[in-house]
Amino acid sequence: MSKIFYYDLGTVDATLTEGTWATDTWTAGASITDENLLNDNSIGAAASAITAGDGAMFDMGAAISPTIAAIYIASGSDNLINIYASASAANGAKTSIAGATCSVGWNFIVISGSYRYWFFKVSGTFTISEIFIGGTYTFATRYDLGFSQSKIHGIDVDRSYGNVKGSNKRHDELMTWSWTWGTVSEADKANLITLKTQSM
Repeated sequence: MSKIFYYDLGTVDATLTEGTWATDTWTAGASITDENLLNDNSIGAAASAITAGDGAMFDMGAAISPTIAAIYIASGSDNLINIYASASAANGAKTSIAGATCSVGWNFIVISGSYRYWFFKVSGTFTISEIFIGGTYTFATRYDLGFSQSKIHGIDVDRSYGNVKGSNKRHDELMTWSWTWGTVSEADKANLITLKTQSM
């Protein structure tokens, strides 16, 4: 079965630091415009002024063991992105984990290791909308027929004291799915519970 979930392991809550690279050596410092957009849980806007040798460090708060890095490229293509990791945030050489040539859209890079600090290094010019470090879950059995799909619109509509109606958009539309399994093994149930707790 080909249904796979890609889930975040806390990148949206990670402390982000921008910096630059010289070969495999990291130095923290200003290098990216709007770097906070790299882990804002949205591909609606992108960090920019990202050129060869620029990078970002994500402090996850504690060591994590991810299997995938997902990067959404808004513009720029066929440039290498390398991923490094370390037990230390200090400037200096870091452990090379993986690398891949990325293009516009979602790019998934298989990674491994257990580290607190994860680093990204670009070898070209990009605007990047989102980066998350996480895991994957493949469903062992197909869900039952009759699943539903809907959207959460994130718009509040209120009235003022003067009875004037107004609205406030909190976020873009979020897609939701409702799937049901008639039977599921204990192992798959445990995996789904783990997926739920790790991605919240």
